Amino acid sequence: HEFLEFEFRPDGRLRYANNSNYKNDVMIRKEAHVTPAVMQELRKTIEDSEILKEDDENFLAQAGFLSKQEQKHKEQTASHAEGGVDVGQCITSPKLTSTAAPSSFALHSLHNMPGEEEEFYVRYYVGHKGKFGHEFLEFEFRPDGRLRYANNSNYKNDVMIRKEAHVTPAVMAELRKTIEDSEILKEDDENWPAPDRVGRQELEVVCGKEHISFTTSKIGSLADVQASKDKEGLRVFYYLVQDLKCFVFSLIGLHFRIKPV
Repeated sequence: HEFLEFEFRPDGRLRYANNSNYKNDVMIRKEAHVTPAVMQELRKTIEDSEILKEDDENFLAQAGFLSKQEQKHKEQTASHAEGGVDVGQCITSPKLTSTAAPSSFALHSLHNMPGEEEEFYVRYYVGHKGKFGHEFLEFEFRPDGRLRYANNSNYKNDVMIRKEAHVTPAVMAELRKTIEDSEILKEDDENWPAPDRVGRQELEVVCGKEHISFTTSKIGSLADVQASKDKEGLRVFYYLVQDLKCFVFSLIGLHFRIKPV
């Protein structure tokens, strides 16, 4: 039995399973929790597709995919619907097909999406010049949702990787929430280590009327943070950068996967 299956639960829980016996592969099982903004975007995708207006009776029955038992169940469900019975009661997992209004968290994300009247911009750069020339990683999110990514390394004559994509307002809202929750806008880079021969980091954020532009050296580990004059501020920067990198790498992977779904 080879299959691919995934589900999104109402609480944001994502479950994924992929089973293949080719070359004695084992089943892959993954589980994660996604944010309310992601759930809201998923819901919007479903509703915009208008799949809820469709019926699989014709193309499944004609293709021979429905067993006699399944066809009988469909007929019973249809007769219940005609008699005024809620079809939703016939579904084994009503929670998964709930059409309830979005949670207060999802609505909060939607109401706080950056609009044209309030600019939101993020840019991050880390790099150094050494044996293999100028090697760096840089990405930016523009107010219109445009994501630009560049990764340059001359190791083994590698070429620069450039990617560009557009993300949805929900993604921009989640990015903004990550920035604001980190409280990086309250920090100051005055007492942070200055860029040196090891490398340089830059973080620029425009969030409404607030604008920060930080520069510091490359941070190898938390030991470098502890050795600085501003431990708390640099720690906020260090963890935020990790979150931003994971965020961007996930988006790039989704937009430019090697094996399209």
